[in-house]
Amino acid sequence: MAESGYAGFDAPTWWAVRAPAKTPPEIVKRMNEGINRALDLPDGRDQLSAKGIDILRTTPDAARVFIDRQMDIWAKVVKDNGIKSD
Repeated sequence: MAESGYAGFDAPTWWAVRAPAKTPPEIVKRMNEGINRALDLPDGRDQLSAKGIDILRTTPDAARVFIDRQMDIWAKVVKDNGIKSD
């Protein structure tokens, strides 16, 4: 992208597991711990790594900050470029 004139372009592909807003914190914590344990299993980790996927284990709070930031970034792109849905 930089070679095309878009220096600093950053559009990561990411996945997240979300839960309804009123999910009790202890359930969110258990889900996060279970997902992180699953990401540590060699079979899955190795298969994802072989596809060039970096596994970033995180906390619910850190994920929320990341997702909120992505929403801000892309909302600005949509607004600045007059992008409309059909």
